[in-house]
Amino acid sequence: MITKLYLAHPILDREWIRKEEARIEQELGIELINPFYDNAERNDMKRVDAGQLTVYDDKLVYKAIVEGDLKAIDSAQGIVAILTENLTVGTLMEIFYNAYTLKRPTYLVIMNDKIYNHPWIKYCATRRFTSLGEFESWMKTQ
Repeated sequence: MITKLYLAHPILDREWIRKEEARIEQELGIELINPFYDNAERNDMKRVDAGQLTVYDDKLVYKAIVEGDLKAIDSAQGIVAILTENLTVGTLMEIFYNAYTLKRPTYLVIMNDKIYNHPWIKYCATRRFTSLGEFESWMKTQ
């Protein structure tokens, strides 16, 4: 039974996904590790949210960000990735690392019709969904 998933998603969608995260955790009784808020070593999102940095600021400590994300993925049983129109390199890298390197469950919520049937997406996905509701309904049956 899955109880802990890494929540991969675009930085530009982090605010609405953060709200959904809390609801999903309560609804499904699972822990979602949000790389923007649950990594104790990162304080950059507070600075971004306060307008002190931009989301892709040159001052962001890239090594700590990537290594912290990889460590968080390692600590989970798999990932759920939300793919929107705001595709990001980080989200795609996290999907690949989890699916190909760790060979762990990789659930993709694909809200971007253009990539739903992309060969790499299909290859890496354990299961694909078109909405969070579809993912949640499926998780309840597991």
